Amino acid sequence: MQKPLAEFIGTFTLVLFGCGAAVIAGEQIGVLGISFAFGLALIAMAYGFGPVSGKLAGHDIAKAGLGQNGWGQGYLGEYGLVSAFVFEIVATFLFLVTILGVTVRGATAAVAGLAIGLALVVIHIVGIQVTGVSVNPARSLGPALFAGAGALS
Repeated sequence: MQKPLAEFIGTFTLVLFGCGAAVIAGEQIGVLGISFAFGLALIAMAYGFGPVSGKLAGHDIAKAGLGQNGWGQGYLGEYGLVSAFVFEIVATFLFLVTILGVTVRGATAAVAGLAIGLALVVIHIVGIQVTGVSVNPARSLGPALFAGAGALS
């Protein structure tokens, strides 16, 4: 039960602080701040739970959403479906290569969390305007479920 609980808390923290930064402070901190919110949350959880697992006041969900992903006309950089799909595939691949590379037997475990978190920062710096960035189905599905039918479509 420890591993699933650690994964739940880690994913919850990533979504809470990453998406929370986008929703609550996005206009003030911009793409770079949001990117670091995701990356630093991941770094903290990687070091906090790594050995175990390997309500927003004044916020109108209908108007501003919950940091769910998107694409196309009216969404951030207005990239098309193909661009969004290709970006998510490539970014997820590169993110997984990083994770697998730094967690393989014989790798220096002390820097794994930092490498993974900084990879996520770079992916977000590039991808926020394309799709809002996911590279994690739980990060996409959670906010979309709460935001409603438009986000799920």
